Amino acid sequence: VLFGAWKKNIFDTVGLFDESYIRGQDLEHNIRLKKSGFKIVQLPSKSVKYFGRNTLTKLFKMMMQYSSVKPAILKKHGIFPNLRSLIPLGFWISLILLIFINPMLSLSYFMFYLGCALLCINVETKKTFSATNLVCVVGFFIQHLAHASGWFVGGYRVMLGRNDWSSSR
Repeated sequence: VLFGAWKKNIFDTVGLFDESYIRGQDLEHNIRLKKSGFKIVQLPSKSVKYFGRNTLTKLFKMMMQYSSVKPAILKKHGIFPNLRSLIPLGFWISLILLIFINPMLSLSYFMFYLGCALLCINVETKKTFSATNLVCVVGFFIQHLAHASGWFVGGYRVMLGRNDWSSSR
């Protein structure tokens, strides 16, 4: 839950955030909450003003850091990742394989991705076309590429047995 709030007794029951992770402390804490029988609720009536990263490079780095710790956190708790978490990685692996098998098909596949991203943004913003929506497609692309890259790096680190997550800054 983004910007979560908890009663003090929650920390007495499930413990504090695991600070050995530079990112993903909230994910790891939420897993312990669920395992202890608590429910996680997001209140749609609450609003927060959030200031996102101001460059695509910073966005990429942030998203890669977030996803790179997920394999270690899920391994720690013996949880298999959900499908939603694996879709970006699956997309990029399949796209790279398609480049070697059939470059034209890979181009069509990528254009389909961009079209789906633009359609989702148009539906969400209730606009059929805007320059902002096109910029959002670039942001989606960067986020999905970074998320997949992070899963790859994090999975590789887990396979090597590296647990120095604080060095992923």
